[in-house]
Amino acid sequence: MKTDSLKQLIDEHYQKIEAPESLNDSILAVIDADQKTSVNKRNKVIFTPVIRWAAAASVIIAIGLNFALRDNMKDTCQTPEQAYQEIENALAIISTSCTKAYDIYAVQTNKPIQIIEKTLK
Repeated sequence: MKTDSLKQLIDEHYQKIEAPESLNDSILAVIDADQKTSVNKRNKVIFTPVIRWAAAASVIIAIGLNFALRDNMKDTCQTPEQAYQEIENALAIISTSCTKAYDIYAVQTNKPIQIIEKTLK
């Protein structure tokens, strides 16, 4: 009999409590996020060995090509000054490309800051 009265008391207490409307949405959002991460984890488990084998195969192929092409390498420059000039030109091209890439990166990383500044004005 004591358990029945206790159960009745608990039921009456919980009937008085009202859950907020947004609670259901927030619970569903947490469940959806958890399901998405579990699917991503499952995909990672499947593809991780494939990626490892592909990376190992790429390294082996690169080493093989390096040995195969090593015999065919020849000097294209007649003098050390000419070789120095070729290296200087190549490094200038790489420097220009890196500078352009950095400028693009800087613009993209500043976009959120610019949006916030526009919003605050």
